[in-house]
Amino acid sequence: MNLLKEFYYYYQSPLIMVSILINELIILGVFWFTAKAFVPNLEIFSGKAIDYFTFIVIGETALRIPAFFITVIGRNMKNAALEGTFDHHLLLSCSAQYSFMIGGISASLFEILKVILVLSLAATIFVIDVTFISLILAALMQIISIFIFTGLSLISVSVLLILKRGEAWIMKIVSIATILAGAYFPTTVLPYHLNNYLYYVSPFNLLLESTRKIIHQEMSYQDYLAANLALLGWAIMLFTLGYFLFSQALHFHKKSNQPFLYIS
Repeated sequence: MNLLKEFYYYYQSPLIMVSILINELIILGVFWFTAKAFVPNLEIFSGKAIDYFTFIVIGETALRIPAFFITVIGRNMKNAALEGTFDHHLLLSCSAQYSFMIGGISASLFEILKVILVLSLAATIFVIDVTFISLILAALMQIISIFIFTGLSLISVSVLLILKRGEAWIMKIVSIATILAGAYFPTTVLPYHLNNYLYYVSPFNLLLESTRKIIHQEMSYQDYLAANLALLGWAIMLFTLGYFLFSQALHFHKKSNQPFLYIS
């Protein structure tokens, strides 16, 4: 199925695109009025005041694509199980891992377009203060992070493949990780040791904090390079581990000689 066909499959009516636009505008409007009414400014970088609207928009957009990549392979497996085509993927000439991963590319492109839409609306209607070069630098970090969160997705679907359940728990873990990363409030409100610990053990925290520093021009190029190298290390480790575990889970599934019956 090519990208145009998949686009038509997901968005068969122009009304769907209009509804997406309206939905994103409503969400941004809620963020805007909430920020102006209750939290006009935050101090998160050396006493520098950051308006809460910009803070939450960056938090939402920076983690939206990673969160999507964590769940996309599981959704592909779920759909294949519901359609009765799961075992067909195991018979393809390419590896099943590749088959399930490539199936999420078109959907991920649409998610990226929605992130661009949100940032465009925020910049043009609500006038957030971001520069083009900072967005480019942040986008490069997003590209590296795709491999991190695809690796986490492979690890999670390995559990799904063996236990035949667990999607709800995966979504809860992603939500908790997103909140603790500071998507909706500064991590400085967390206990000091927990905040430092999460920065080093959670790629969510590393990515979001680095993205915010880039957007607000509070990160040197040396620190930017160090953050990218750290993300690259996470990417190599988690993607390699995820691919290995998923291969083992597929081998276990084949040996069990039972159909993959998905239970959420």
